[in-house]
Formats: sequence, structure tokens, C-alpha cells
Amino acid sequence: MAHRREHMPSACRTLIRRSRRGAPLEGLIEQAHALEPYYCALALLELSSRDDVAQGQAQSLVREALGTAERVEQEWRHAELVGELAKGLADWRSAGDRPPVLRALVAHLRTLHGEALVTVLKAAAPRLPAQLQHDLLELALANARQEVASAKPVLRAWAGDLEPAPVMAHLSRLPRQQAVRLLGYLHLQLRRNKRTASPTPLEQALALGPGAEGLRYLASVAEQEELEPLADAARERPPDEAARLLGTLAGTAHRLGNRALAQEWLTEGGELAGNISDDTARQKVLETLARGQERLSSKAAKATPAAVAELPSTAGKHVLDLWNGYRGGLKAPHLRALARAGALCAGFGLKLALVDFPEMELEKLAHRVARESHADGGSWFRALVVAGRVRQFSGVPGNWTGTLVATTPQPAKPEPPAPFDGKLCLLMGVGPAGLPARLLKAAKFHIELTGHGVELETATAMGVIAERLSRL
Repeated sequence: MAHRREHMPSACRTLIRRSRRGAPLEGLIEQAHALEPYYCALALLELSSRDDVAQGQAQSLVREALGTAERVEQEWRHAELVGELAKGLADWRSAGDRPPVLRALVAHLRTLHGEALVTVLKAAAPRLPAQLQHDLLELALANARQEVASAKPVLRAWAGDLEPAPVMAHLSRLPRQQAVRLLGYLHLQLRRNKRTASPTPLEQALALGPGAEGLRYLASVAEQEELEPLADAARERPPDEAARLLGTLAGTAHRLGNRALAQEWLTEGGELAGNISDDTARQKVLETLARGQERLSSKAAKATPAAVAELPSTAGKHVLDLWNGYRGGLKAPHLRALARAGALCAGFGLKLALVDFPEMELEKLAHRVARESHADGGSWFRALVVAGRVRQFSGVPGNWTGTLVATTPQPAKPEPPAPFDGKLCLLMGVGPAGLPARLLKAAKFHIELTGHGVELETATAMGVIAERLSRL
């Protein structure tokens, strides 16, 4: 059985090549049925797109492909497959042919739950039309214990077309913690799409009376002019929470360039901390505020270090690609990795791609890396951003990156030929996990950096990749 599975990908690729060369359809359908379900579904989707297949038969083949996908036993692999089918159906045949098969795809998504549904929504939501996004949002919000993670890719994909008021009203009816989180995320996405709403999603979230955790999240998505209402809400909390929240808001104000306001809120937080009756709790809050004051003072001279950094005049064509393997928001490991990558890309003439990093506008991200990273290179990262040599992606990187090459200690594909005529993008993981299966699969080539299957620490691997790309 293991031997058979090893040959499934090549058998599927051979079938697809024969189809594109015009081999008879019936024989190819029979061959597709002999493949294991994962590859059978991919093959049937390919056959459905042939010009010589009538619309009715094409739609029947798609429905069969979706039904076959249900036979894939491993949940993660089933999710990966459905994501691939969604990508194929996004530009399937003509626009008039698509609605029935897209509705069938959405119906199939109802069979998925948990992390599997989150994975599929990340792949499918950006590719499906706006009229289906409401259905996807309903699916996401019904995904128990994964509501927020499921809804985020839908809101991100839909933000340019949705009507804010009814979506905000719908989100507001969720449990408060979920509602605040998703309204804050919608606020961020509308701003990125240059959309406005009155009230704003952030104002709507504040009206729900968020707790301390909710206020912290809203601070992370707020603009400078939106911070004062958050501070007002913080002051209504118990003294220990209020003091901590003002410290958080001070950090946000500093990140957005308002040191004076940051200092004001740190001072106010210290005054509120004096009202905390418990000695231990009071001391912890004061220590937290002191660290904030230390950061504010120590980084005063680093306000705009990257603005004066001058990149070397030579810039190559190749790309270093970092995939984020950490969970949660932007943290110190992200900042260190970006600072180091910035220096390497500047020094070796590379571009930089960021895949699945916590969402933040590049200019803001650059300022934060320059101010908060303890690794050298923050100024170079900002210089790359200013020069247009940094791009962000969700899922598989786009055409800007060139031919994808995955770094892995266990390569399953050949290395790129040397010399290589074209642009290469070397993918590496940042964090505790290696590259996910979808990126290993999407990459045309694999490469093992040491020649001996030795896994390298992130910064070391980054340096090896940068030097190797500079020579190609």
C-alpha cells in the first residue's frame, strides 16, 4: 500500500498531462477512478475543465470530486484537498458555469469542523465571490471553539465588498468576547480597504463593554486618534486592570509615534496603581509600568533609525521568504527574525516575502521592528519596506516571489538546477514548526541546506539561504 501511495502524485500528474494533450475523456475518467481519493478528486476537477466537456457533465464531475474528497481519511489532508479544489473552482470554466459548483463547494464545507474548517476557509475565502461570503461567515461562526479563527479569513476577504452595518449587527449578537474580537478585526480590515462606517466597528465593540482582554486587542488595531476612548474605558475598570491597560495603551501610543501621550498614560497608570490594596498585586503592576517607562526612555534615540538607512545600490532578483510558524499576534521572536532578515536582504541584494505573519501595515511593522527588536538590522528592514522590496502574503505566496523552493531536512523534490534562469524564492519556517504541507507541496523544488539532513536554527538557516541566493 505504501508503494502505491508513493506513485499517486506522479500518476495524477501524468493523467493531467495526457488530458491537456487531448487524450480521450472516458479513458482518463476510468484512470482517475483508480487513484486514491485525494488524487482522484484533483484529477476529476482537471477533467471537468476541458473545453470538450459539456456543462452538465462538467458540473457532475465537480460534484463527484467533492464527494470523493469526503473519503480522504486524515482530516488535515481532507482540508488541504478542499482548499486545492476551491482554488481550482475560483476560475473554473466561465463565470456563468460557476454558481452551481461553488454552491456545491460551500455545501461540502459544512462537513468540516475545527482546525480543518479554519484551514479551508483560509484557502477558499479569498477566492470565492462576495455573494458567497455571508454563507462562509455563517459556517465560520458555527465552528464551535474556533469561531474567531474561522471568521477572520472571511472578514479579510469580504471587507472590500460587505455592507458594514448588517455585518456589525450580526457580530454584535455573538458572545461578548467573540464579538469584540471580530469587530476589532473588521475595523482593521475596513481601514485597510479604505472603507468607513458610522459607528465604526471599534466604536461598536466599545459599546459592548469589553473586558480587559478585549480592550487590549482593540488597542492593537486602533489608530492614534482612536486611543482616547479606549483609555476612558480602561479607567472604568478596577485599579489593577486600569493601570495595566493604561500601560498597554502607552505602548501603543509610543508605537504610533506619540511619546508624550505614552508618558502621560504611564504616569497615570502609576498613580492608579497606588490605589491597589494588595501589596503583591500593586508591586507587579508597578514593575510592569516601570518596564514600559524603561522602553520609552531607552528607545527615544531610535525613533526613526531606518529612515536614514541607505540600501546598497545593487539589488538581485531572488527572494527570501519567511513563513510564520508561531501562533497569536506579533511578538519578540517575529521582530528579531524580521530585523535579521532585513540586514541579510540588504547585504545580499534580496527581496523579502512574509507569509502568514500577524497582520499589520508594512510601514507600521517597520517602525515597530526598528524600535522594539533587540537584534541588529531593524533599520535595514525599514529601508527594504520603503524601497518596495517587502511583500506580505496569506497562504501560498503570489507571482511576485518567482519559483518557489522549500527548505526542508527531508526533501521530496529535486533541487533547482544551477545555474537557474529566472527568479527563485527560498521558503523557510520561522518558529517551532517546519514548513506546512501546503507550502512543501506548492514548491516546485526542495533543498536541504547542509547536505546531511541537519536542522539549523532559524538565524543560521536564514544566513545560509541569503548567501546561497546571492550566488545564483
